[in-house]
Amino acid sequence: GGGAPGGGMAITEVDEPERVHVTVIAEGTSGAVTMKPESVAFGTSVVGTTQHRAVELYNQSSGMVRYRMEVVFDDESSAADADVMFDEPTGMINARACKPINVSFTGRTRAEVGFKVVCHTVSDPGIGSSTSHSLMSTSFAAATSSPRLGRSMGATMDGDEPPPCVVMTAAADFPTLCVTDVACAGVAKPTLWRQLSVNALNAQLAQEPSAVEGTLQRNGGADGSLVSARALRPIAAVAAGLGVAVEGAEATCVYMELCNTGALPCDWKLLLRNEVEVEMENWVELGEPDSDVDAHQRFIVEHGVMEVTPRTGVLAPGERQPVRVLYRHDHVGDHSLTALLTVKSGKSVRMELEGRTVSLDARCLSLGPAPATLHTLAPVVIGEMEPPAQAIELRNPSADDVFYYIDTNPVDALNAEAWDFPVLTCKNPQGVIPAFGTALVNWVFQPVEEKMYEVSVDVTLEGGESATMTLRGVGTLPPTPDGGAA
Repeated sequence: GGGAPGGGMAITEVDEPERVHVTVIAEGTSGAVTMKPESVAFGTSVVGTTQHRAVELYNQSSGMVRYRMEVVFDDESSAADADVMFDEPTGMINARACKPINVSFTGRTRAEVGFKVVCHTVSDPGIGSSTSHSLMSTSFAAATSSPRLGRSMGATMDGDEPPPCVVMTAAADFPTLCVTDVACAGVAKPTLWRQLSVNALNAQLAQEPSAVEGTLQRNGGADGSLVSARALRPIAAVAAGLGVAVEGAEATCVYMELCNTGALPCDWKLLLRNEVEVEMENWVELGEPDSDVDAHQRFIVEHGVMEVTPRTGVLAPGERQPVRVLYRHDHVGDHSLTALLTVKSGKSVRMELEGRTVSLDARCLSLGPAPATLHTLAPVVIGEMEPPAQAIELRNPSADDVFYYIDTNPVDALNAEAWDFPVLTCKNPQGVIPAFGTALVNWVFQPVEEKMYEVSVDVTLEGGESATMTLRGVGTLPPTPDGGAA
């Protein structure tokens, strides 16, 4: 009996649903984004290192806008030259607000790079987003082929006006070093320049470092902690001759001026092989030398036969520094010493310092290492009736006058091949070189063809040694009236 009155079911009253009217007011705006500054210069950095610069995005509108950053390289540059990245390549900018964007530049090759950093306003927050937070321009054909920056990678809201951009310039390079001057008492500068193979040394220093050189520097080459002479074999070698002198003569003192010809600071070192008294420079295992070459070079270092000072330096762009190489003549024989000239984050070159000390009664010539025995004559125009004589210096390091004789048979054969025309003539094939002095041998080069001529001749000293030197010359066409070659 606990039912409702009258035995019927209970009815629950339900209130009428209440309608609430909400008015939503929104404003559609076109994002007007500006960028500062107008241009950015990164300057020059070492290839493979990263530099950072900041740009500022400003939303001039009264509504929030979404953006996407893009890189557009100049016609002379490409994405292969450098990586350009952003810390926030996509995002939002509140109304009347600024947003800083960090731009990073990493040069991948030795080059000057020009590019634009462009800011697009976009409608979809997912457009252009990337989990790596980096956008690099690789094939924005429309943007790079047109004077105006085109759209790419999805819908944008830039309108008819080109999107804002910042013009950027950057350069990547390696620290560079160059020999700009040489000096040695009693030796003519052109002779010394050739004797030290300066052209070959500078050509090597101007090249980009190889992968092997980079590995050596990372693993100890820059501070000398190489454990084996085998590590030096992949490094290009240049022979630097220190000349010939008699035993007991005054030490030969050669000066080389190093110059930083690049735009980056240059930190250089010159490491001598087997210099075991310097910590971390055990280029071979300490103890007994494991080859005759090691024993010879250790003897040179320990007895001070050759010395190089200074051995390190840091040069600002354009700065110069002299380096002295001293060669003492206290021990008769041929002497050689390996020196590794290395530029931090740059090139490494293996310099083979070579010199000779002879007994007082020796009769020989001081011609330098093999590369120095090649004499390149000045080019001569074909048909020149009276070409100038060109002199080659013969140096006598001994204490007595010596009589020299040049075998001109190879020269005669060269002329016979040129229809018996005197292409090359030696004006004084024999003569006397004074003690500790020089003699100039004059050659006349008169080519008949546009080609390179080359001949090797033997120079014999009476009662002494013989040496071979090579002459090379090029015949050129006469100029035309407009200034070019015929």
